Amino acid sequence: MTQADQLVSGMLQPDWLYAADRRRTAREVKIAEGVFVISRMIKTPGGLLRVTAAKRQGRLSEVQLSGDFFFYPAGRLSDLERALEGVPVEAEAILTAVQVFYDQHQVNRRALRRRASQRSW
Repeated sequence: MTQADQLVSGMLQPDWLYAADRRRTAREVKIAEGVFVISRMIKTPGGLLRVTAAKRQGRLSEVQLSGDFFFYPAGRLSDLERALEGVPVEAEAILTAVQVFYDQHQVNRRALRRRASQRSW
C-alpha cells in the first residue's frame, strides 16, 4: 500500500471525518455571569438551520432562527422563536417545545425536524 493509499484510508474513518467538521460544533461565548450567547448550525431534512440565542441560567432567550430551510407556514417562524423563550437548553426540552408548537400551529412536520444522528445541545 502506498503512502497516499494509507492517507486516504485514514481519512475515510469516522473519527477523522467527523473530527474535521468543526462547522457544526456548538459555539458558546460567555458575556456575563450565567449568560452565554450560543450558536448552532443544524442540518435538517428541510435544510440548514442556524440558531442564535442567549442562554440565561440554562434557559433560551432572544432566540433567532435563520438559514436555508423550508418552514410552512412561513409566517409562524417568529412565533416559534417566541415559543422557545424560556425553554431549558437541553435537547429533549427543545425538541418537545418544537413538537408542541408544530402540533398547536399545524406546521409542516418536515420543516425543521432534526435528524436523530445530530449532536445534542
